Amino acid sequence: MSQRNNISDLFELVTTAQARHAGRTQISENYWHTSNLERTSAPPPHPIACRSQDTGQPRIVLGAVVRDDLCPGTRKLMDIVRAPQPQYRQARFADIEDIAAIEAEVFAEPYLYLMLRQLYDLHGSDWLVAELDGRVIGYALTLHKAGRALLFTFAVLEQYQGKGYGRALLDHMLQQCRTDGADVVYLTVRPDNQPAAALFKQAGFEFVEHDDQYFGPGEPRGIFEYRLRSRHLDS
Repeated sequence: MSQRNNISDLFELVTTAQARHAGRTQISENYWHTSNLERTSAPPPHPIACRSQDTGQPRIVLGAVVRDDLCPGTRKLMDIVRAPQPQYRQARFADIEDIAAIEAEVFAEPYLYLMLRQLYDLHGSDWLVAELDGRVIGYALTLHKAGRALLFTFAVLEQYQGKGYGRALLDHMLQQCRTDGADVVYLTVRPDNQPAAALFKQAGFEFVEHDDQYFGPGEPRGIFEYRLRSRHLDS
């Protein structure tokens, strides 16, 4: 699984070449920062700021290499921003092989190709994939009935997890469900799958109930819902 916040929640985009930290200006026109950045020869496309832990004031990242020890987490967040962005589109028949490979990598009990083929025949129009460099790296399949959409299967290749692709895929899936007229999107999560539960909560899903035998004896699941008609997707 993967997750991210909106860029506006992680960074502040700054439109000037100066910022004040601890009462003094820390960036000049030649992109020199005295406390948390190393000098570089050229400015980046956009100046970016993160919050200082001690003062709460912005620290500008402008034409510099971030020192993560002084601005914790910033390097990882900048990597997410710079990561190549997939194309999110409806699944095609030719994608089934890639989807089957993701199933085999991510799940202990993956859906076999023949099952995926049947699902595609019945619900291909509701299958969303993330394609990067000509390869499907993630997918989300929803099943619709009477205004409710079940997120039936959802996964991202392990090497692309933690880069924001899973969260972006969820956002696209929710938007598509809204366009298709769904009022509620729901899903189930194993109680021991905390990374998945955390990602869904971050995306706006709310825990509804726990069912000890959702899939039979010894197969408990937590049930989560996202109410499309009562909120905006960017809330």
